[in-house]
Amino acid sequence: MSTEDVLLLIDSVRCKKQDGSLFVMTTRIAWATKGKKSSFSVDIHYADIKSQKISPEGKSKVQLQIILHAGDAINFHFNASDPNRSIKERDQVKELLQSLLPKFRKTVNKDLEEKTKLMQQDAQLFSLYKELVVGGVISSEEFWSNRQPSSSDSVQQLGISAAFLGAIQPQADGCNSIRYNLTADIIDSIFRTYPEVKKKHSDMVPDKLSESDFWSRFFQSHYLHRDQLVATGCNSNDLFADCASSDSFKATLVNGVSDPLLDLTLMKDNLSLEESDEATPSSSNQTHQANLNMIRRFNNHSSMILKSLTRKRDSQSPVQDASQRKQMRIQESIRNEDLLDSDKSSTINLNISNVQQYMQGPTPSAHCDGRLARTQDTTYLMDAMSEWEPRLTNVISSEDAERVMVELSPGGSLIAPLQTGSINALLDPASMDELRAMYVTLSEILRHFWSCFPVTSPQLEQKLVRLVNHLNGFKSNRVDQFQMKLRRLGVDADVSHQLNTMVFKSIAKYEQWLSKRQSMLR
Repeated sequence: MSTEDVLLLIDSVRCKKQDGSLFVMTTRIAWATKGKKSSFSVDIHYADIKSQKISPEGKSKVQLQIILHAGDAINFHFNASDPNRSIKERDQVKELLQSLLPKFRKTVNKDLEEKTKLMQQDAQLFSLYKELVVGGVISSEEFWSNRQPSSSDSVQQLGISAAFLGAIQPQADGCNSIRYNLTADIIDSIFRTYPEVKKKHSDMVPDKLSESDFWSRFFQSHYLHRDQLVATGCNSNDLFADCASSDSFKATLVNGVSDPLLDLTLMKDNLSLEESDEATPSSSNQTHQANLNMIRRFNNHSSMILKSLTRKRDSQSPVQDASQRKQMRIQESIRNEDLLDSDKSSTINLNISNVQQYMQGPTPSAHCDGRLARTQDTTYLMDAMSEWEPRLTNVISSEDAERVMVELSPGGSLIAPLQTGSINALLDPASMDELRAMYVTLSEILRHFWSCFPVTSPQLEQKLVRLVNHLNGFKSNRVDQFQMKLRRLGVDADVSHQLNTMVFKSIAKYEQWLSKRQSMLR
């Protein structure tokens, strides 16, 4: 049992179909089986908790569910003799957790969760990560540079229901007040709908306000009910008073809609020349003002949708200023394809000096023999090679490169088989798995090794030195030891010849670069 302070102790709590006691402490929540309070059967740190949920009202079981970042969920069933007492104890634990969790909230990146899931599913990838990243050979960013999860871009984010706030059913507690049951999904929907509220939450909670106080002031704020309230002023103590400024609406509309000929901030039709663009309706016409507020909200929502849809397209398109966009938009509006002349296809006349030679094709000359033709071909090839410039970015695809590596590896169609038999017949399954793992590891190391050339920065030079040192250790600790183990088992074939060749070629390249660099420094 830990000596940590216990903030709340609730007896008669079932977990995993067993009776026990629930402990809410300063850094974790724990549960112990009845009669065994010296040790905890369930021990959860607050940093590992993603969210909490409670059972709906009217259910026979009063439960509290703890959802972890790892995806697991743990249910606590409050089964006191009095159902009202169970609800009260459950609410006490929930409110205490609401005040404690923000202090230990751990921001988990979605990419990190996907990478962790990939390594849990692929033991070979996890072993490679430990050897290269944990071993300090390469950084984590370099390791994941060509292994980005493909599902992150294809998964579409779920939309938000227009009536998600109306689905929250407030409950009266009998003291002239109401209570809202907010889940993690509802809070996320509020943050996505009202970005200013998310900013306020990060600034105020938990340093200045508790979680419950923040949401109480939000539901009482003029900002939330600004579509129904038509009063020009609001309470000076309103925490969200600055969130409801019209300037934020205008900025969102301007940034969300890229059409320079469309003004969503204009709220009046058929304006005469004498009327001002900033004219506002009479204060007595409250119905008209409420309608204008609703129209602004609809336009703001539409602009946010358009902005989310065009964000990826705008990032790939060249940057243009406002004047260029306006000119292009005007040209598109006045251009009519039906009124334009059809483009006539331009043709080039073929000028043939000798029609007979053109019809019969080239014929070999009498004085031209095969040796002269080969000499001319060789000269042409040498001239072409002297003018050839490498294009490092124009390479084959990763699938073709992997296919070639497989064919060039032992057992491939381009590698001659061993004289003493195939590798599968020589090695047992465990040795085959070890050999395969060494090939995968060495291929990853060499991929980073060859990507360092040409060495154009001190960072690449440091990375190259680390990789060479790791290559030497890999050969002596992995390849040589594996070959010695096979010899003890009676296998005389040199199955690691290809591995040694790959290492020697890399070391020779490094020594060549090192000698050239030293000669330049002299």
